[in-house]
Formats: sequence, C-alpha cells, structure tokens
Amino acid sequence: MKKIYLFFMIMTGVLFLSSCTKEIIEDSRVKVITGDIQYPSTELTECTATIEAKSDNIVLQRGICYGSRPMPCLENAGQLSHHEGYTYVTYNGEGAGAFTTVLKDIPAHSTIHYRAFAKTKKGVVYGEDKEYSFGNNPSGSITWITCTRPQPTQATVSCTYGRDNSWQTVYSDQRGFIYSDDPEFNSFERVVVGWDYVYGNTTFNGTLTELDPNKVYYIKAFILYGGMTLYSYTKELH
Repeated sequence: MKKIYLFFMIMTGVLFLSSCTKEIIEDSRVKVITGDIQYPSTELTECTATIEAKSDNIVLQRGICYGSRPMPCLENAGQLSHHEGYTYVTYNGEGAGAFTTVLKDIPAHSTIHYRAFAKTKKGVVYGEDKEYSFGNNPSGSITWITCTRPQPTQATVSCTYGRDNSWQTVYSDQRGFIYSDDPEFNSFERVVVGWDYVYGNTTFNGTLTELDPNKVYYIKAFILYGGMTLYSYTKELH
C-alpha cells in the first residue's frame, strides 16, 4: 500500500513539473525582460516589464505571472490548494514594448515570485523569475475632503491622512492620487503631489487634467512610506 501511495506521489510531482515546463520555449525572435515592483501594496502593486521582438505581430499575448512559488507559469493560474500556494496572471495585450501592470490579492508579510511572459505561435517565453518581500500596508487612514469636477476635463481632489499614533513623525516618500475609468483599477494613471514629514494629520490636494468628458472616473488617494503604499477607498467621479 505504501509503495502504491509513493508511486502516485511521484507521478503527481512529475505531472506538476511537466505542466509548468511544457510550454516554456526558446524563441530567438523574442526577449522577455521582467521589470521591477513599484508602489508595493497588498491591494494594488505596479509591476513593469518589457518585450523585445523582431516583429510586433510575433507576440500574441503578454503579461505577468506571479505567486507564492518560484517560476510561476500560465498553466497554474488561479487559486490552488493551501499546500500548493497560489498563482495569478495579468494579461496586458499583445505586441512588443514596455508595459506596466497591476498585481492584486497579495498577502501581507509574504514573498512573491513574479516573471513576465510573451506568448507566440511556438509557445510561451518567460523572463527572469524575480522575488519581492512585502510588509503590511502603512497604518492610519485617508479621508476624502473634496472630489469634484469643475470642468468636464478636470477634477479637483483633496484628502487628509491621519496617523493611528498622532505623536509619531513619519517621512512620507510620496503622496497623491490614482484614477481610472476601470473600477477594478487593472490599469490607471498616477498623479504625485509631493512628499512631507507627517505629524499625525496632513492634508494634500491635487488636480486631475485631460479627463475624457464622456467617461466616469474612479479615484483613490495614496500615501507611500516605510516601503509600502496605503490607498483610500474609491471615490466615483461623474
């Protein structure tokens, strides 16, 4: 009985490894460069990548694989069991060039592995497998003061950030706003309005320009310090 169990365990491992490698190919026409993590947050984290190709129509699909295990791949996309961990995939169009994508649902105090990919007719080409360790989002809260649209192409926004411990001084690396016509924020624009030392509560303002007058926008304020980013709840701008 033990031998049969061991056999099935070995076969499961073989199938798992083969599922991750069957589409990994060498394609001299394509080079995939995994970029860097930016504005890390357990809610929304930006990640860059670059696809170089001899012809733009070679790359049929591109994006980022990321998860709790090394060498995340397309074949393992989705939430897996507790023992196997998780793998997620972002899909960011086609063709060559640089792009930025958004990673979500990352547990606090965890390390993820991530790598860019490019899918061609031959299979999938992956970039370097990188890892990044996350802390927890900064403490405190961001409260909205103003979110108005005085002109169809412009918005005025204002927020207050409050520390949980008002006596503690914090150096803010950046603060500002992100906005998108996508309520899920799978892609967005960022406006940085400054940095400062935070003594408990601090108010910051911004102006969003060149908005499409025919679109509804979704806006979050953010503050970056201690290596992690805190976002406000979403405001809807008509």
